[in-house]
Amino acid sequence: MAQEYSENFQAEVMLSLQALIRKSNEHDKRFDIIDERFAIQGEQLRIIDGRLADVASKVIEIEKRLTIVEAKLSLMETKLTSLENEARQIRLEMNELNESAGMHFEFRKELDQLEVRVLRLEEKLST
Repeated sequence: MAQEYSENFQAEVMLSLQALIRKSNEHDKRFDIIDERFAIQGEQLRIIDGRLADVASKVIEIEKRLTIVEAKLSLMETKLTSLENEARQIRLEMNELNESAGMHFEFRKELDQLEVRVLRLEEKLST
């Protein structure tokens, strides 16, 4: 009887071990699936991170370029204001010459000087 009890016990232990091994294998498969999912999600995160870095880099580049454009526009605005003032001054002097056209020689000399100044102004505008 003791041997029969021992054999039954061994059979039950073997069945329990087999069930435990099956469960362990099932858990191994589940862990493998979870590991695979984590690997896929990790790769997706790396891709997203790379895209975000590209976007951030592009934003920085555009920001720098825009700053340069704004600086150039500001400089152009200063130049244009200066050129406008110069053109106004020439216009005032032209008006004065038109009003005092009686003195032909002085008029001609000043007119030549104004023509040179207008030419310079045109050159400045073209650059």
